[in-house]
Amino acid sequence: MKVVIKKDALELHSRSIPARMGHSQDTMNWRNSISKMLDNSEDRTFEVCTSHLFDSSFNVVNPHSEYAIQIPDYMVEAVIDDARIGKSKCGYCGKVAETSQGHCEKGCKVEYFKPLLKD
Repeated sequence: MKVVIKKDALELHSRSIPARMGHSQDTMNWRNSISKMLDNSEDRTFEVCTSHLFDSSFNVVNPHSEYAIQIPDYMVEAVIDDARIGKSKCGYCGKVAETSQGHCEKGCKVEYFKPLLKD
């Protein structure tokens, strides 16, 4: 699974966070990591770590670090070979499984088990 990051991703991110958070050390480190990744990529396409799937963000493999970087979906232009198709995630325990299962493998209630992608 891969994602293509939008050209204006950093600008979109700046507009989406409150001003008081924009200069925190965590935010600055995150922006520096994304900026470095984008500067060193010709096509803005990055591998996604699929061990943890989300409905509104992606853990992107950072080629400059051992840690993945979480990218919100509004910064993503395209998803290639989406691993979330046909999968659901338990809103109670976070377990991801095939949607056809109908419930969480850990025995959580069915109402917590929601598709990762909406039609």
